[in-house]
Amino acid sequence: MRKRLFPCVFLLAATLLCVALPSTSYPLSSAIPTEFTVSPDGTATVRVSVVSSVGYVRDCRIDTRDDGLYLTFYSTYGLNNPNGARDTFTIALPAECDRIFTYGGGHSYYPVYQKHTEAEEWQQV
Repeated sequence: MRKRLFPCVFLLAATLLCVALPSTSYPLSSAIPTEFTVSPDGTATVRVSVVSSVGYVRDCRIDTRDDGLYLTFYSTYGLNNPNGARDTFTIALPAECDRIFTYGGGHSYYPVYQKHTEAEEWQQV
């Protein structure tokens, strides 16, 4: 009985891994920044929400380009797993940065915040 049970359990675990791993850590196009506060020390705190019914945010990748910061939010492990989920991220704002973009799916980004130079404040686009 045990000789048959071990291969079955191993096969089941391998199948679950093959199904679960491809569905993890992909860029979320449904994650949007909902709150944005800037500290005097040059860092910003971004609070993120997922607008779809499935998914949690695990990580944020920040790319600095000539026209601003590009934020890409990544899903947690599994399809709807809250383990390891975060909704608040702290990012360093370079002095020359005046726009923040977020991933919108299909390798495209859209602006979410813009700095108005006269008032030195950030506003949602």
